[in-house]
Amino acid sequence: MTSPREVSSPQNPLIKEASLLLTKGRVRRERNRCVIEGLREVERAISSGLMIDTLFYRSQLLSEQEVDRLFLHASETCLSSLPTRIHCSENAFQRIAYRVNVPNVVAIAHRPDCSRLLSLSNQDQPDLILLLEGIEKPGNLGAILRTADGMGVTGVILIDCPAELDHPNTIRNSLGAAFSMSVTVMSIDQTLAFLDQYQLPLYVSHLHAEALPPHQLPLHNSCALLLGAEATGVRPQWLHRPLSQATVIPMSHDRVIDSFNVSVAAAMFMYEARRQRF
Repeated sequence: MTSPREVSSPQNPLIKEASLLLTKGRVRRERNRCVIEGLREVERAISSGLMIDTLFYRSQLLSEQEVDRLFLHASETCLSSLPTRIHCSENAFQRIAYRVNVPNVVAIAHRPDCSRLLSLSNQDQPDLILLLEGIEKPGNLGAILRTADGMGVTGVILIDCPAELDHPNTIRNSLGAAFSMSVTVMSIDQTLAFLDQYQLPLYVSHLHAEALPPHQLPLHNSCALLLGAEATGVRPQWLHRPLSQATVIPMSHDRVIDSFNVSVAAAMFMYEARRQRF
């Protein structure tokens, strides 16, 4: 086991680099790196095969034995070089860590690969593909991925989503599901070709005269669900596809709200699909 490097200054170049990755999406894309905070999140990233470059920690928050275990786990998945292990002072660690006074670790890792096209599971159980168009808030994206993982979704397709998979809030709100889920970025044309290739019915969350509530849809069969951003919704062209059907969650009419948070709506749709299958 290699000895940890000691970093005491918040101005240390390694701390400054991690801070840039935390706050600048452009830097994450240029460096092809992201920042993962939290013991559970780092563990899940490692288990998903993500390459870890650096582990930052404070022994007052995370024991050396726990760091040893993480380091060994990361070392087993890293084929080119071992992660750098860095013990930080409180001031240095606070610059790159959001959570305080809990067992915590911060990792620099390669960005997740979102370029691979999805394929269906080819198993006996039906597939459920979740399409997300125009999602803006990383927190919403992370929450959706967390639910998708729990509901057994086959894969997630991001279409013109400003929210990035490697944004710290996406990772934090997903509790590591951002790494365990099969997530890919596609254009609308690529997505339509994918749906047609597998002849998947598409159920579009859309206020439409012929929209059906989720419980009236055959979600027990292989299918895809599409949700858009709360402000803009989805593009109407999704409904021009012969295998597309609009769907809407029934709401009480004697209340002040007129829409659900997109992560809440996604959870409702995914739960109904799960309910029909079990």
